[in-house]
Amino acid sequence: MPYMPYQAAVEFAGVIGGAVVLHSAEASLEVPDTGLPGMIAHSSAHNRNQSKSEISAFQRTGGKIEWLPAEELDDSIAADLITQNRSRYGNADDRDWMQRILAGQRKAGVSHFGAVAISKRNNEITGMAVFYRFGTALHLRYFGADYNLDLNDYRYFVLCYYEPLDYAAARGLKTLRLSTSALRAKVNRGAKIEPQAIVVKCIGEQHISRSEIERHNRCTLRHYQDQFPGHLSRDWEFVEAHRDPPD
Repeated sequence: MPYMPYQAAVEFAGVIGGAVVLHSAEASLEVPDTGLPGMIAHSSAHNRNQSKSEISAFQRTGGKIEWLPAEELDDSIAADLITQNRSRYGNADDRDWMQRILAGQRKAGVSHFGAVAISKRNNEITGMAVFYRFGTALHLRYFGADYNLDLNDYRYFVLCYYEPLDYAAARGLKTLRLSTSALRAKVNRGAKIEPQAIVVKCIGEQHISRSEIERHNRCTLRHYQDQFPGHLSRDWEFVEAHRDPPD
């Protein structure tokens, strides 16, 4: 079972007799009741100026944002934009694969919990971010952009970070979960880093080395402590305190 919050992974592993392997981290942001203005007001002077500058750059290029339910999303357009972004960062899955994923989510009813932020310039779509609601959190799942348009407009942060704060606050959501990519950029805009884990259970005669898992988890913990001091969520204290029994 991959990509679980660390404390949930420990609980789940205890129930099934599995092992918890720390493997990545997710950026998250608490949503102020006042949304984006609240976040900016409580930011450092540097972060506040950076956010205002990026939003202004987006507006100067003529950028506009529209929201629509994920059920109204044109899967063909979404697949094209998302595939452009994934290809840019080395993913080999093609546009048809992405369209099948979106169609499958629609068939399964997942789209009912989704919302899409779309950026436009002169009525032309320049990018989009797809979110899903779960409990009191809004989860960023996909980002896509038209990279044929060479716009230095910070649409990624406007779509994935600034606009969703207002959207979430207006709906009483408490947390914006920003996925596992571009952590440094998200931390620089006020996000905290939360541990993510996978729960593993072997079958048959296969064996899990608890000592190797413990060594791996300690190395991963130190990596994030070194990379993001002062930006780790309190869940890392639980990671620090948790120990698997030796083999």
